[in-house]
Amino acid sequence: QEAADDRALPAWLSEGVARNSEYRLGLQGAKPDAVRVHLYRDADMAKAAALSGTLPALTALESQSGWNAQTDGTRVNLQYAEAYMAVRFMAETYGSGAPVDVAKAIGRGSPLAAAILEVTGAQYRDFRQQFVDWLQSWEDPERTRIQPYILSLDSIMDSVNSISDRRAADLQSAAPLSSRALVKRALAADAEALLPQLEKLSPPAALMELHQDASTYLGIVVQWLNLELEYVETLVEAKLVQANDMISEINARESLLARAVSTVRFVYNLEE
Repeated sequence: QEAADDRALPAWLSEGVARNSEYRLGLQGAKPDAVRVHLYRDADMAKAAALSGTLPALTALESQSGWNAQTDGTRVNLQYAEAYMAVRFMAETYGSGAPVDVAKAIGRGSPLAAAILEVTGAQYRDFRQQFVDWLQSWEDPERTRIQPYILSLDSIMDSVNSISDRRAADLQSAAPLSSRALVKRALAADAEALLPQLEKLSPPAALMELHQDASTYLGIVVQWLNLELEYVETLVEAKLVQANDMISEINARESLLARAVSTVRFVYNLEE
């Protein structure tokens, strides 16, 4: 309002700047993931509306009184999401100061269309179409790095679960120990083969701790299966006791890892 010399601003600009600032400051605060939850849901809501043709025109979001009078909860959420992404589009395309520069131009007496033209070089109608085009193809750089890592980690964890199922079937078979060495050897070898797959992954900075937890977990699983193999091959009871003593830690680490992956999916609004 100060930049605009207290002249009326389009609601999508003032509300979009407010939400964009809220998110940028929140990401620097004590609980950035709590902010990301809302940021990504706003972004994905607006993108989905753009792709489905249900995104309101920015011209329909100019009146502050009309904005304030909206009572439909879904529409209210969408107009905030759209305003946020419109300001983000403007800042990322025409410079971080572009939204404030438009407000300044309005403060000097320019109508909105003239202010947009002055700052972006685009006619307002072209600016609006550029925004929709940008939104339809929008991808967040941070999420683009995170999603393939999570998918690869999921694949590795699925393989660990498959190994666990095969181990359970072997235990239930009641076959003599002498005939189970081959199965135990295969389980240990298959688990060991997952270690280099995990090591080849390049986790984003935000997931380094998760990656280390996954590496520790998989290493313990390999150690556990090798102890069970050694017991079957040698019948040294201490090997079985040592292996069984590891089960509670393995279960705890598996649970914590699964919870951490689930949290990443929730925070970044990733599809299953």
